[in-house]
Amino acid sequence: MKSSNTATEFHSQIRDKFVKGYQVKKDFKDRYKIWTGLIDRYVAAGSRVLDAGCGPGLLSFYCASKQCDVIGIDGSSAMIEYCLAESAAQGGGIEFLHRTFPLAANQDIGTFDTILCSSVIEYMDDPVEFLEDLDRRLRPGGMLLISVPNRRSVYKQLELLCFRVTRQPAYLSLSINTFAENELNGLLEPMGYKSIETIYYGSGKQPIGAMFNLFGQVRGKNMFVSALRKSGD
Repeated sequence: MKSSNTATEFHSQIRDKFVKGYQVKKDFKDRYKIWTGLIDRYVAAGSRVLDAGCGPGLLSFYCASKQCDVIGIDGSSAMIEYCLAESAAQGGGIEFLHRTFPLAANQDIGTFDTILCSSVIEYMDDPVEFLEDLDRRLRPGGMLLISVPNRRSVYKQLELLCFRVTRQPAYLSLSINTFAENELNGLLEPMGYKSIETIYYGSGKQPIGAMFNLFGQVRGKNMFVSALRKSGD
């Protein structure tokens, strides 16, 4: 189970644009606010945290600010280079690794209290195998915070239709998995996970995207993030 090399290369190519997005784009800012709110609610200070698919490391750095022991992993060498430079500028303290899931047997990183997984599973060839690999690294009673593209989003459905006709937006050739909330829960519940909270977000390109808010949260938002607790002590 891996994301394609093309997906990894794509994210390396858009690194600077992606980082800038969190500074200037409303959807990116909203995403960061939602994620940091979830971290505040579910990640205790001092926890051991895995940021699986860390991208430019924003969530890793936020967890580190809460005195967490953080490891960030990404398949994009450009993203990891950025993370390492930022970490050095901030005094270090976070371990960033250029690796892909599943990790090799000689790449064991131990287990974690919390795993963050923001916009990663959509690029995976085998989503179930990916989730199983994360599960092996999460301690009993731990929290999984995971975001996915919302299959029920009207905007997403129209975007996919447009892609089938025009092959645009190009990223949809790489983003191959979408989920409804019950579908994601259906994959994780047999592994012993219970959904605690789900938040829908993302309206697509503005100003057109704002019109889809009329469909409500479940049909009007492009993404959702779920907080799930693993069974056990």
